[in-house]
Amino acid sequence: MDKQPNRRAETPSIFTYRDAIEQGLSPGAMRSAAFDAPTRGLRRLAGEDVGVLELFGAYTRLDPGTFLSHISSALAWGIWLPASISVLFPIHLTRIKGAGGHSRRPDVVGHVAPLLERDVRTAGGLALTSPAWTWADLAGTGMRLEDLVAAGDSLLQTPEGPPRPDGVLGVHPLSNVEEIAEVLSRRKSVPGVRLAREVLPLLRPGVYSAPESRLRSMLVEEGIHDLEVNVRLHFPDGWSVMPDLVIRRARIAIQYDGDHHRLDRNQYESDINRDAMLRERGWTVIKVTRTVFSREGRAKFLARLRRELLLAAVA
Repeated sequence: MDKQPNRRAETPSIFTYRDAIEQGLSPGAMRSAAFDAPTRGLRRLAGEDVGVLELFGAYTRLDPGTFLSHISSALAWGIWLPASISVLFPIHLTRIKGAGGHSRRPDVVGHVAPLLERDVRTAGGLALTSPAWTWADLAGTGMRLEDLVAAGDSLLQTPEGPPRPDGVLGVHPLSNVEEIAEVLSRRKSVPGVRLAREVLPLLRPGVYSAPESRLRSMLVEEGIHDLEVNVRLHFPDGWSVMPDLVIRRARIAIQYDGDHHRLDRNQYESDINRDAMLRERGWTVIKVTRTVFSREGRAKFLARLRRELLLAAVA
């Protein structure tokens, strides 16, 4: 870090006061208009946008021995979260039980927990709780069952699916069912553990998006359990396809169309061709959009699905 505050390209966007002093930046320079102070002990280049991981890293360095956790860790790992809790602040920091007290500063929620070595990770310069431990923490945030299923499904994504988004840590899969179950076996009395244990058998690998996961949870809630996720169907003429959800006994394929399906012309035409070829082979294709998660949209979708299941049963 350069001693001259105007050499912005050589100065991180956000850093701790302690790190700055060690790197030779003077207290006087840090009091200049070139910097502001988001919280005690932190300095930020005035007017600079700070990346999420960079922000989180600065807060963990402020309080050595803590690990990014809960919603904050979930954001860093790119775990699927509902919009209602997908927020940067407050930042959650957990310290190993017996190694000190809770972090106490504005915009921070401090925790202590009996973390083992396998429950924490260091990635991208961040010290944070493992994806499995983080998911167990999410169960205590008041998330609905279908949202916790989606969060868990995001840990089990496979390398064959969509690439991970920019600006998050890790590679697919982030965890597995056995690791998650082992964490839950040690967390017998934490908030939300009963819900987490209820949700664990509902998690599936190979889900490509949070809406797909929530749609599957909706159907399981309606008593439809024989769902296959992103399974490849092979037909005698050599053609194959991978619908989002399949009810094989009824030859029903359910496709969730996000906004990109409509806005990308090539994708739109490909979807039309795929659905036509499925129908030619005797399959029913039901397409849904985000309106399926509204009360009216859900009712219409379920009514149609029940009709198609009844027709398939009497055929």
